[in-house]
Amino acid sequence: MKLQLIRNATLKLDYAGHTVLIDPFLGPKDSLPSFAGRAPNPLVGLPFDTDTILAGVELVIISHLHEDHFDDTAKHRLPKGLPIFCQPGDEERWFSRRHAPSRQGAVAGPEAHPT
Repeated sequence: MKLQLIRNATLKLDYAGHTVLIDPFLGPKDSLPSFAGRAPNPLVGLPFDTDTILAGVELVIISHLHEDHFDDTAKHRLPKGLPIFCQPGDEERWFSRRHAPSRQGAVAGPEAHPT
């Protein structure tokens, strides 16, 4: 297993030959308004380019519906049809928002993990 912190809550997980991107916040430094009233967000730039971050990613996990866990840059840069997993109950709110790249592949709840 390899877990890499990209920035903020954005993580890249390589596990058992699969690659997962968690909470992709991919916009450039200072591209969003301040969350705390002090400075624009994100506070730091990405450590490497977006293509490197997305290389090999097979699915995305979004922990919750805050813009610092999935921003417009991620929306536009993620390949269409890439599976997106979210919290049960968030999928309808998620897809009613402008952030969702597509409905295809979105899964939440127990049906996401058949036994």
